[in-house]
Amino acid sequence: MREYEFTFVVQPEISEEGLDGLCRKLEDVLARAGGARLFYEDWGRRRLAYEIQNFQKGHYLVMHYLDGGSAVPDLERAARLEDSVLRFLTVLADPDVTDIEARKQESVKLEEER
Repeated sequence: MREYEFTFVVQPEISEEGLDGLCRKLEDVLARAGGARLFYEDWGRRRLAYEIQNFQKGHYLVMHYLDGGSAVPDLERAARLEDSVLRFLTVLADPDVTDIEARKQESVKLEEER
């Protein structure tokens, strides 16, 4: 298994309900592809380096997940089709996660701290 970071920027005026719905939608895509979500990092609203679709700010989120690699194109396709997502980037964080359950427990602790 590999650990990935899926960083995405959404429109700044999106509501909390809309943001939760988007996260659930991405998690469903991930689950259908056989991946397992670890945790989210919410970086909040930040000023963009350049204007994207007439937006000068964006809401940044990072989803960490475990997968063999098959979920990456599905997640990116779902993000590309979602109108509220301005930009996204998938990064391989750890190419070889051997103890999956220990990594899941560690991620639960990290999410509780936040």
